Amino acid sequence: MLLDKIKTLEESLHTVRRHDPMWLDRVLHSNFTEITYSGHLVNREKVIQSLLSEADAPEIFGFNYSLIEIDSTHVILTYRTQGKAGCRRALRSSLWVYSENYDWQMVFHQGTPDGSSD
Repeated sequence: MLLDKIKTLEESLHTVRRHDPMWLDRVLHSNFTEITYSGHLVNREKVIQSLLSEADAPEIFGFNYSLIEIDSTHVILTYRTQGKAGCRRALRSSLWVYSENYDWQMVFHQGTPDGSSD
């Protein structure tokens, strides 16, 4: 099922794989951009640099995953996350593009504070 495949790719970026430059090169599209939890727009280079400089992967727990299939090569994944002990709750979305050379790649990601937890 496509949801399971995209969810697995997304969750790989919540683990120590986020510190693997070869994995990041494969899974992040060359035009990748992100709007961070704190509201900053960052490009692929800055995201990779930031991930590679982390000491440890933060504990991120995802739930309520949903997939919107735009067409056979574009999907949007939405879900919620929280950190350890329920902190840093967020609404997240990512746009994935299928490339025959690289399989699925994330081209955009956004994490927004979850206002329902206030």
